[in-house]
Amino acid sequence: MEEGTSARPLFLLLLFLATAAAVAAAVAEAEKHVGDACEGHGGAVGVCRLIGDCPEARDALRKGVAPATCSFQGSHPVVCCPAPAPTSSPVPSHTPSAAPIPAPAPTSLTPQRVATRMCTKYANAVYSVTTSQISNQTKKWDKCAINDLVSFIANGIEAFPDEFPHMALLGYGNEKTPSWECGGSLISERFVLTAAHCFTRKGVPKVVRLGELDLKATSEDNPHQDFAVAQVLPHPDYVDSANYNDLGLVRLSRDVAFTPSIRPLCLQVDKDFGRPSAIASGWGYTDWTIRETSDHLNKVIMPIQEKELCQKAYKTLSTTLRLSSGIDAESMICAGALRQRNGTCNGDSGGPLQIRLDEPYCMYSLVGVTSFGTKICGSGNAPTIFTRVSHYVPWIESVVWPDEK
Repeated sequence: MEEGTSARPLFLLLLFLATAAAVAAAVAEAEKHVGDACEGHGGAVGVCRLIGDCPEARDALRKGVAPATCSFQGSHPVVCCPAPAPTSSPVPSHTPSAAPIPAPAPTSLTPQRVATRMCTKYANAVYSVTTSQISNQTKKWDKCAINDLVSFIANGIEAFPDEFPHMALLGYGNEKTPSWECGGSLISERFVLTAAHCFTRKGVPKVVRLGELDLKATSEDNPHQDFAVAQVLPHPDYVDSANYNDLGLVRLSRDVAFTPSIRPLCLQVDKDFGRPSAIASGWGYTDWTIRETSDHLNKVIMPIQEKELCQKAYKTLSTTLRLSSGIDAESMICAGALRQRNGTCNGDSGGPLQIRLDEPYCMYSLVGVTSFGTKICGSGNAPTIFTRVSHYVPWIESVVWPDEK
């Protein structure tokens, strides 16, 4: 992934944060929640929404106009979003309740799926729980570090601390001084999901690191943890001579004790996740010419593309055994733009392609696993291919949660 945002988006981000701080007191007096009617700039009628669900607010922010603020959900701004076209039903007014009305989730979380139930369970790890020795009262502290504002910047940039608490690094060679060659995602107390080719073309990983942000940092507020690899499980239909079914599980030697800094993400259970783009993250090459991986975790927006675009881009590869049946839209995701010179690269293999969920709170959904791209990554000549996670959920559930029904 290539680094380098312009000064202007960062300036606009600071401008909005400063504006939000200035109006915080006023918001506290007349707080509005998601779904409430509101009044935007110039008296325009709108509806309060999370900024991540209001494209108009994000566009205005890029132009230097801070959107009207309704309230905050944790650290996430709720802004006055222009109301949709009038319908037969009026905009609902706020009904007092114990909690703000949640925004619709961008994916359908099927209640009966084991993966969905575990997703809801793991979401509790975003809170830090403390108990007073004097009063014996327990308090929950919101530790969500997903940043709604900067995650919409389209250039590859450095991730923030704890922004991707599910990120994993796969180490090879010497366990004490491993070579970090692949990425992965923590999906349970004992398993990391990655690409199957990370077990064959790079050897078998010996160690998994969780909670890492910067490989060269000498001190961090939340230090990383290393886990020995007990077993690697490539998908049973994966063969190293082809790019299909490129998915694998790493069983850790011991359970992970979840914290706000180290916790799983959800598995995408539906093929359609309702977003035009998703976020890829990893420590891969930031510059192909120098062939050096990044020390700092990076992230980049990847536009989702139609099968036909990738089929054309990989036409030559489709004539080989490695992609003999072409791009399979059921088991693969095509993401990235032809003009986009930043994307996944060597070292990002096995890492996540993810979207932010509105429900459960402060959770990502894993939609894809970085599989393959062109030989010269980041050159802007072809999108990246990701293994589509939803296609493999039954197999993942059978291995990771065999006793859950």
